[in-house]
Amino acid sequence: MKNILTTQQLRKKYDPDSILKGIESHHKKNLDKLLSILSQPDSPLIKYSSNHQISFLESDQKKDDFIEEASSLLKDALYFMMLSKKDRTLVTQRMRAYYSDVVKNQLTRVELILDDQEIGSPKHSTDPNVNHKGMGQVKIILNLVRKSLTQEHEYRKRLRRKDHSHFIGERIKWSAKKRGFEVYGVELIHSVQKELISKNIKVYDKLESVSKPVNVITFWHSLEHINDISQTLILSRKYLYDKGILIVALPNHDSFDSKYYKTFWAAYDVPRHRVHYNKKGILQTVEKYGFKHLSTKPMILDSIYVSILSEKYKGTRMYYLFGFFIGVLSNLLAMFSKEYSSNIFIFEKTN
Repeated sequence: MKNILTTQQLRKKYDPDSILKGIESHHKKNLDKLLSILSQPDSPLIKYSSNHQISFLESDQKKDDFIEEASSLLKDALYFMMLSKKDRTLVTQRMRAYYSDVVKNQLTRVELILDDQEIGSPKHSTDPNVNHKGMGQVKIILNLVRKSLTQEHEYRKRLRRKDHSHFIGERIKWSAKKRGFEVYGVELIHSVQKELISKNIKVYDKLESVSKPVNVITFWHSLEHINDISQTLILSRKYLYDKGILIVALPNHDSFDSKYYKTFWAAYDVPRHRVHYNKKGILQTVEKYGFKHLSTKPMILDSIYVSILSEKYKGTRMYYLFGFFIGVLSNLLAMFSKEYSSNIFIFEKTN
Protein backbone atom coordinates (compact mmCIF):
# COMPACT_ATOMS: atom_id res chain seq x y z
CA MET A 1 0.00 0.00 0.00
CA LYS A 2 1.41 3.34 -1.03
CA ASN A 3 1.99 5.97 1.63
CA ILE A 4 -0.69 8.40 0.49
CA LEU A 5 -1.49 11.44 2.57
CA THR A 6 -5.12 11.83 3.58
CA THR A 7 -6.99 15.04 2.80
CA GLN A 8 -6.75 15.94 6.49
CA GLN A 9 -2.97 15.50 6.37
CA LEU A 10 -2.79 17.64 3.24
CA ARG A 11 -4.82 20.36 4.96
CA LYS A 12 -2.30 20.29 7.81
CA LYS A 13 0.60 20.44 5.34
CA TYR A 14 -0.67 23.38 3.22
CA ASP A 15 -3.06 25.04 5.72
CA PRO A 16 -5.54 26.31 3.09
CA ASP A 17 -8.05 27.13 5.82
CA SER A 18 -5.98 30.06 7.06
CA ILE A 19 -6.12 31.60 3.58
CA LEU A 20 -9.86 31.01 3.21
CA LYS A 21 -10.47 32.48 6.67
CA GLY A 22 -8.30 35.46 5.71
CA ILE A 23 -10.41 36.06 2.61
CA GLU A 24 -13.65 35.92 4.61
CA SER A 25 -12.26 38.07 7.44
CA HIS A 26 -10.91 40.70 5.06
CA HIS A 27 -14.20 40.83 3.17
CA LYS A 28 -16.25 41.14 6.37
CA LYS A 29 -13.96 43.88 7.69
CA ASN A 30 -14.30 45.94 4.51
CA LEU A 31 -17.87 45.03 3.54
CA ASP A 32 -19.54 48.26 4.69
CA LYS A 33 -16.92 50.35 2.94
CA LEU A 34 -17.23 48.25 -0.23
CA LEU A 35 -21.04 48.47 -0.27
CA SER A 36 -20.85 52.24 0.29
CA ILE A 37 -18.51 52.69 -2.67
CA LEU A 38 -20.50 50.41 -4.99
CA SER A 39 -23.66 52.34 -4.06
CA GLN A 40 -22.30 55.79 -4.89
CA PRO A 41 -24.16 57.74 -7.61
CA ASP A 42 -21.36 57.27 -10.17
CA SER A 43 -21.06 53.52 -9.55
CA PRO A 44 -21.61 51.40 -12.71
CA LEU A 45 -24.02 49.25 -10.68
CA ILE A 46 -26.32 52.18 -9.97
CA LYS A 47 -26.46 52.91 -13.70
CA TYR A 48 -27.27 49.28 -14.46
CA SER A 49 -30.47 48.69 -16.40
CA SER A 50 -31.53 45.16 -17.30
CA ASN A 51 -33.20 46.46 -20.46
CA HIS A 52 -29.81 47.34 -21.88
CA GLN A 53 -27.88 44.25 -20.78
CA ILE A 54 -27.49 40.77 -22.24
CA SER A 55 -29.78 38.12 -20.85
CA PHE A 56 -27.50 36.41 -18.36
CA LEU A 57 -27.43 39.60 -16.28
CA GLU A 58 -31.17 40.22 -16.42
CA SER A 59 -32.89 39.76 -13.09
CA ASP A 60 -35.79 40.88 -10.92
CA GLN A 61 -33.37 41.58 -8.09
CA LYS A 62 -33.61 44.84 -6.21
CA LYS A 63 -30.69 47.21 -6.66
CA ASP A 64 -29.40 46.60 -3.10
CA ASP A 65 -29.48 42.82 -3.61
CA PHE A 66 -27.58 43.17 -6.86
CA ILE A 67 -24.92 45.32 -5.19
CA GLU A 68 -24.53 42.84 -2.33
CA GLU A 69 -24.13 39.99 -4.80
CA ALA A 70 -21.53 41.97 -6.74
CA SER A 71 -19.61 42.68 -3.53
CA SER A 72 -19.48 38.96 -2.73
CA LEU A 73 -17.88 38.32 -6.14
CA LEU A 74 -15.04 40.62 -5.13
CA LYS A 75 -13.98 38.59 -2.08
CA ASP A 76 -10.96 36.93 -3.63
CA ALA A 77 -9.96 39.94 -5.70
CA LEU A 78 -10.14 42.27 -2.69
CA TYR A 79 -7.98 39.93 -0.61
CA PHE A 80 -5.35 39.30 -3.28
CA MET A 81 -4.98 42.91 -4.32
CA MET A 82 -4.18 43.85 -0.73
CA LEU A 83 -1.23 41.45 -0.75
CA SER A 84 2.21 42.22 -2.11
CA LYS A 85 3.05 40.70 -5.50
CA LYS A 86 5.36 38.18 -3.81
CA ASP A 87 2.69 37.13 -1.29
CA ARG A 88 0.07 36.79 -4.05
CA THR A 89 2.38 34.43 -5.89
CA LEU A 90 3.12 32.38 -2.75
CA VAL A 91 -0.57 32.11 -1.79
CA THR A 92 -1.54 31.10 -5.32
CA GLN A 93 1.18 28.44 -5.46
CA ARG A 94 0.17 27.08 -2.05
CA MET A 95 -3.53 26.77 -2.86
CA ARG A 96 -2.80 25.31 -6.28
CA ALA A 97 -0.44 22.71 -4.78
CA TYR A 98 -3.01 21.78 -2.14
CA TYR A 99 -5.88 21.20 -4.55
CA SER A 100 -3.62 19.38 -7.02
CA ASP A 101 -2.37 16.99 -4.32
CA VAL A 102 -5.92 16.39 -3.03
CA VAL A 103 -7.11 15.39 -6.50
CA LYS A 104 -4.02 13.28 -7.19
CA ASN A 105 -4.21 11.41 -3.88
CA GLN A 106 -7.94 10.74 -4.15
CA LEU A 107 -7.46 9.46 -7.68
CA THR A 108 -4.68 7.13 -6.49
CA ARG A 109 -6.89 5.70 -3.74
CA VAL A 110 -9.77 5.04 -6.13
CA GLU A 111 -7.43 3.38 -8.66
CA LEU A 112 -5.96 1.11 -5.96
CA ILE A 113 -9.44 -0.21 -5.22
CA LEU A 114 -10.44 -0.65 -8.85
CA ASP A 115 -7.15 -2.31 -9.77
CA ASP A 116 -7.92 -5.18 -7.37
CA GLN A 117 -10.30 -7.32 -9.40
CA GLU A 118 -11.16 -9.55 -6.43
CA ILE A 119 -12.36 -6.85 -4.03
CA GLY A 120 -15.81 -7.98 -2.88
CA SER A 121 -15.46 -11.31 -4.65
CA PRO A 122 -12.28 -13.20 -3.58
CA LYS A 123 -11.80 -16.35 -5.64
CA HIS A 124 -10.65 -18.42 -2.64
CA SER A 125 -13.86 -17.72 -0.70
CA THR A 126 -16.17 -20.63 0.21
CA ASP A 127 -19.15 -18.30 0.07
CA PRO A 128 -21.36 -19.61 -2.78
CA ASN A 129 -22.37 -16.01 -3.53
CA VAL A 130 -18.88 -14.57 -4.06
CA ASN A 131 -20.11 -11.37 -5.67
CA HIS A 132 -21.16 -9.44 -2.60
CA LYS A 133 -24.40 -7.51 -2.83
CA GLY A 134 -24.01 -4.00 -4.21
CA MET A 135 -20.35 -4.43 -5.26
CA GLY A 136 -21.21 -3.99 -8.93
CA GLN A 137 -22.91 -0.68 -8.22
CA VAL A 138 -19.97 0.42 -6.07
CA LYS A 139 -17.56 -0.24 -8.94
CA ILE A 140 -19.76 1.68 -11.36
CA ILE A 141 -19.78 4.66 -9.01
CA LEU A 142 -16.01 4.44 -8.42
CA ASN A 143 -15.38 4.36 -12.17
CA LEU A 144 -17.41 7.54 -12.55
CA VAL A 145 -15.46 9.13 -9.70
CA ARG A 146 -12.17 8.03 -11.32
CA LYS A 147 -13.19 9.56 -14.64
CA SER A 148 -14.02 12.88 -12.98
CA LEU A 149 -10.83 12.90 -10.89
CA THR A 150 -8.71 11.99 -13.93
CA GLN A 151 -10.09 14.96 -15.89
CA GLU A 152 -9.44 17.28 -12.95
CA HIS A 153 -5.93 15.85 -12.47
CA GLU A 154 -5.03 16.35 -16.15
CA TYR A 155 -6.36 19.90 -16.01
CA ARG A 156 -4.26 20.73 -12.96
CA LYS A 157 -1.14 19.22 -14.53
CA ARG A 158 -1.59 21.52 -17.52
CA LEU A 159 -2.26 24.42 -15.16
CA ARG A 160 1.08 23.92 -13.43
CA ARG A 161 2.87 24.17 -16.76
CA LYS A 162 1.68 27.72 -17.19
CA ASP A 163 3.80 30.39 -15.56
CA HIS A 164 2.09 33.78 -15.51
CA SER A 165 4.67 35.43 -13.27
CA HIS A 166 5.59 39.03 -14.04
CA PHE A 167 8.82 39.06 -12.03
CA ILE A 168 11.68 40.06 -14.31
CA GLY A 169 13.42 36.92 -15.48
CA GLU A 170 11.74 34.66 -12.90
CA ARG A 171 9.63 32.90 -15.53
CA ILE A 172 12.75 32.12 -17.56
CA LYS A 173 14.80 31.16 -14.52
CA TRP A 174 12.07 28.89 -13.11
CA SER A 175 11.58 27.12 -16.45
CA ALA A 176 15.31 26.56 -16.87
CA LYS A 177 15.99 25.13 -13.43
CA LYS A 178 12.77 23.20 -12.84
CA ARG A 179 12.06 21.89 -16.32
CA GLY A 180 15.56 21.33 -17.66
CA PHE A 181 15.12 23.79 -20.54
CA GLU A 182 17.99 25.71 -22.06
CA VAL A 183 16.63 29.26 -22.12
CA TYR A 184 17.71 32.84 -22.56
CA GLY A 185 16.17 36.27 -22.94
CA VAL A 186 16.38 39.21 -25.34
CA GLU A 187 16.39 42.57 -23.58
CA LEU A 188 17.25 46.08 -24.81
CA ILE A 189 17.38 47.91 -21.48
CA HIS A 190 20.83 47.73 -19.89
CA SER A 191 19.62 47.75 -16.26
CA VAL A 192 17.28 44.82 -16.94
CA GLN A 193 20.09 42.97 -18.72
CA LYS A 194 22.20 43.27 -15.58
CA GLU A 195 19.36 41.94 -13.44
CA LEU A 196 18.87 38.94 -15.72
CA ILE A 197 22.61 38.22 -15.70
CA SER A 198 22.61 38.39 -11.88
CA LYS A 199 20.06 35.55 -11.96
CA ASN A 200 22.37 33.47 -14.16
CA ILE A 201 20.18 33.95 -17.23
CA LYS A 202 21.86 34.32 -20.59
CA VAL A 203 20.64 37.47 -22.32
CA TYR A 204 21.08 39.04 -25.76
CA ASP A 205 20.63 42.71 -26.60
CA LYS A 206 18.88 41.98 -29.91
CA LEU A 207 17.16 39.07 -31.64
CA GLU A 208 19.74 39.00 -34.44
CA SER A 209 22.38 37.93 -31.90
CA VAL A 210 20.71 34.56 -31.20
CA SER A 211 23.29 31.97 -32.18
CA LYS A 212 21.17 28.88 -32.90
CA PRO A 213 17.56 27.82 -33.56
CA VAL A 214 15.16 27.34 -30.65
CA ASN A 215 11.93 25.43 -30.05
CA VAL A 216 9.86 28.24 -28.49
CA ILE A 217 9.89 32.05 -28.62
CA THR A 218 7.66 34.07 -26.28
CA PHE A 219 6.61 37.72 -26.43
CA TRP A 220 5.13 38.30 -22.99
CA HIS A 221 3.43 41.70 -23.28
CA SER A 222 6.42 42.87 -25.27
CA LEU A 223 5.50 42.65 -28.98
CA GLU A 224 3.38 45.81 -28.69
CA HIS A 225 6.48 47.69 -27.49
CA ILE A 226 8.52 46.94 -30.63
CA ASN A 227 8.92 49.48 -33.44
CA ASP A 228 9.51 47.08 -36.33
CA ILE A 229 7.11 44.19 -35.77
CA SER A 230 7.47 42.89 -39.34
CA GLN A 231 11.24 42.39 -39.01
CA THR A 232 10.81 40.91 -35.53
CA LEU A 233 8.37 38.26 -36.79
CA ILE A 234 10.61 37.47 -39.77
CA LEU A 235 13.56 36.90 -37.42
CA SER A 236 11.40 34.90 -35.00
CA ARG A 237 10.48 32.50 -37.80
CA LYS A 238 14.11 32.31 -38.88
CA TYR A 239 15.32 31.28 -35.42
CA LEU A 240 12.60 28.72 -34.76
CA TYR A 241 12.98 25.05 -35.62
CA ASP A 242 10.39 23.55 -37.97
CA LYS A 243 7.09 23.23 -36.07
CA GLY A 244 8.54 25.64 -33.49
CA ILE A 245 6.11 27.52 -31.23
CA LEU A 246 5.59 31.29 -31.02
CA ILE A 247 3.68 32.59 -27.97
CA VAL A 248 2.35 36.14 -27.91
CA ALA A 249 0.58 37.76 -24.93
CA LEU A 250 -0.91 41.21 -25.42
CA PRO A 251 -3.93 43.40 -24.56
CA ASN A 252 -7.14 43.42 -26.59
CA HIS A 253 -8.69 46.80 -27.44
CA ASP A 254 -12.03 45.14 -28.24
CA SER A 255 -12.52 44.10 -24.60
CA PHE A 256 -15.26 45.54 -22.40
CA ASP A 257 -12.81 47.34 -20.09
CA SER A 258 -11.18 49.03 -23.11
CA LYS A 259 -14.53 50.31 -24.40
CA TYR A 260 -15.64 51.32 -20.91
CA TYR A 261 -12.53 53.38 -20.09
CA LYS A 262 -11.90 54.64 -23.64
CA THR A 263 -8.95 57.10 -23.55
CA PHE A 264 -8.31 56.24 -19.89
CA TRP A 265 -7.73 52.54 -20.64
CA ALA A 266 -4.35 51.81 -19.05
CA ALA A 267 -3.41 49.12 -21.58
CA TYR A 268 -3.12 51.71 -24.34
CA ASP A 269 0.01 52.84 -22.45
CA VAL A 270 1.22 55.20 -25.15
CA PRO A 271 3.90 55.96 -26.20
CA ARG A 272 5.46 52.79 -24.75
CA HIS A 273 2.95 50.69 -26.68
CA ARG A 274 3.72 51.29 -30.34
CA VAL A 275 0.77 49.33 -31.73
CA HIS A 276 -2.52 47.87 -30.50
CA TYR A 277 -4.29 44.77 -31.77
CA ASN A 278 -7.65 43.11 -31.46
CA LYS A 279 -7.85 39.31 -31.82
CA LYS A 280 -8.42 39.38 -35.57
CA GLY A 281 -5.61 41.86 -36.13
CA ILE A 282 -2.90 39.88 -34.32
CA LEU A 283 -3.92 36.64 -36.07
CA GLN A 284 -3.74 38.26 -39.51
CA THR A 285 -0.40 39.92 -38.72
CA VAL A 286 1.41 36.87 -37.36
CA GLU A 287 0.00 34.37 -39.86
CA LYS A 288 1.21 36.62 -42.70
CA TYR A 289 4.79 35.81 -41.70
CA GLY A 290 4.56 32.02 -41.87
CA PHE A 291 2.78 30.93 -38.71
CA LYS A 292 -0.36 28.89 -38.06
CA HIS A 293 -2.66 29.80 -35.16
CA LEU A 294 -3.10 26.90 -32.73
CA SER A 295 -5.06 28.32 -29.80
CA THR A 296 -5.96 31.38 -27.74
CA LYS A 297 -6.01 31.54 -23.94
CA PRO A 298 -7.49 34.40 -21.86
CA MET A 299 -5.47 36.20 -19.17
CA ILE A 300 -8.15 36.55 -16.52
CA LEU A 301 -6.28 38.70 -14.00
CA ASP A 302 -5.22 41.31 -16.54
CA SER A 303 -8.68 42.90 -16.71
CA ILE A 304 -8.61 43.58 -12.96
CA TYR A 305 -5.07 44.98 -12.99
CA VAL A 306 -5.73 47.18 -16.04
CA SER A 307 -9.09 48.38 -14.67
CA ILE A 308 -7.53 49.43 -11.37
CA LEU A 309 -4.87 51.43 -13.22
CA SER A 310 -7.52 52.95 -15.47
CA GLU A 311 -9.58 54.08 -12.49
CA LYS A 312 -6.44 55.56 -10.96
CA TYR A 313 -5.77 57.51 -14.17
CA LYS A 314 -9.35 58.84 -13.99
CA GLY A 315 -8.68 60.09 -10.48
CA THR A 316 -11.38 57.90 -8.94
CA ARG A 317 -11.49 57.73 -5.15
CA MET A 318 -10.91 54.16 -3.94
CA TYR A 319 -9.91 53.33 -7.50
CA TYR A 320 -8.94 49.77 -6.66
CA LEU A 321 -12.49 48.83 -5.63
CA PHE A 322 -14.13 50.29 -8.73
CA GLY A 323 -11.35 48.66 -10.76
CA PHE A 324 -12.09 45.29 -9.14
CA PHE A 325 -15.70 45.49 -10.19
CA ILE A 326 -15.08 46.56 -13.79
CA GLY A 327 -12.34 43.91 -14.14
CA VAL A 328 -14.63 41.14 -12.88
CA LEU A 329 -17.50 42.41 -15.04
CA SER A 330 -15.22 42.46 -18.08
CA ASN A 331 -14.37 38.80 -17.50
CA LEU A 332 -18.03 37.84 -17.04
CA LEU A 333 -19.00 39.53 -20.30
CA ALA A 334 -16.02 37.96 -22.07
CA MET A 335 -17.33 34.50 -21.18
CA PHE A 336 -19.95 35.23 -23.85
CA SER A 337 -18.20 37.64 -26.22
CA LYS A 338 -14.74 35.94 -25.94
CA GLU A 339 -13.23 39.45 -25.88
CA TYR A 340 -10.98 39.24 -22.81
CA SER A 341 -8.82 42.16 -21.70
CA SER A 342 -5.64 40.29 -22.62
CA ASN A 343 -4.98 37.02 -24.41
CA ILE A 344 -2.21 34.53 -25.02
CA PHE A 345 -1.94 33.50 -28.69
CA ILE A 346 -0.08 30.30 -29.55
CA PHE A 347 1.27 29.85 -33.09
CA GLU A 348 3.24 27.16 -34.88
CA LYS A 349 5.86 27.77 -37.57
CA THR A 350 4.68 26.50 -40.96
CA ASN A 351 6.85 24.98 -43.66
